[in-house]
Amino acid sequence: PLMKIRLCIASAFLVAHAAQAGDATTAPAGAMKYSFAANSYDTMGVPLVRDSVATGTVSGGTASTITINGSQNLATVLNANMFYYVEVTGHTDGVTTNNVGDRFDLDVAATITTANNVISINTSSPNNTASGNFSGMTGYTLAIRPHWTLASLLGTGLSATALHSATTFAGADQIQFWTGSVMSTYWFRQNSAGTVKEWRNTGTGSTNQDNAVIPPGTGVFVKRVGLSTLDVMVLGNVRNNKFIQPLTTGTSLLAPGFPTVASPSDAGLMPAVGLVSATSFAVADQIWVWTGTVMSTYWLRQNSAGTIKEWRNTGTGATAYTTTRFLDPQKAFFVKTQANIDSVEVLKPY
Repeated sequence: PLMKIRLCIASAFLVAHAAQAGDATTAPAGAMKYSFAANSYDTMGVPLVRDSVATGTVSGGTASTITINGSQNLATVLNANMFYYVEVTGHTDGVTTNNVGDRFDLDVAATITTANNVISINTSSPNNTASGNFSGMTGYTLAIRPHWTLASLLGTGLSATALHSATTFAGADQIQFWTGSVMSTYWFRQNSAGTVKEWRNTGTGSTNQDNAVIPPGTGVFVKRVGLSTLDVMVLGNVRNNKFIQPLTTGTSLLAPGFPTVASPSDAGLMPAVGLVSATSFAVADQIWVWTGTVMSTYWLRQNSAGTIKEWRNTGTGATAYTTTRFLDPQKAFFVKTQANIDSVEVLKPY
């Protein structure tokens, strides 16, 4: 069986269009507009998903493959130069939910080579939300979706006129990923003539990074160097199943799985999942929210008896924020954990 640590969280927050489509077999469409002011530094989280290229019901599996029903040739819908993942969207019995929301990166080359209805999984991908044998997945429904990449999300090449390119990373728009200890910086590079523009990483030299993946649940920082506001319109689908939020020990830069404002309780960030509370913020698990200039720090506070555990902010004293919705669906946020937590599970809030 597939294994993970998770917590079910319900939310009463509604999205009108998603609620109307709640019983639909396809995910409801969504659009989100992001604006980054000139010379700004801000976070970005993308809860929308890209259109699926294939869907199906699991009819069998092995330690590294999933077979879906029908006679589909997945090679006809996959692009060898793109990155995809499988998301488990439900179960045909309408009752089983254990692995709903789990995601697994595809071994695209192997799936294309097989050229039938067998999905090869990249079992070593750090983006996978569970591990184990897929033979017990019969009856689950799934969707194969392309990953968001720097190019698909923000654009690339000469047509990406809203982005500010430069011959040095310091003068170009940047996207920064958190590695757990430092930022990994991608920048929109142009050659000296301005005839070639592409994403690159400061650590990988001249390698084109247009296809750098932004996995679900992963946030980034956006450094806007341009002298005008950068507007980014993201068109996609609203996730119509529960979301598995990956975590790591230490600090993680996260993004929400749903386009709704959320509280720590909504986001599954509670003691029951293994988060550590304390009487002092220095040794408690924390949430950091970037305000545009500084980090606002929330900590999981407990009283001396350990009978009350609630989220507080270091700047507002005894005010409780456990059910206060301050997590913006368009923004990323840090979570700092003391103990190992594989993931938390968040039910769809509509």
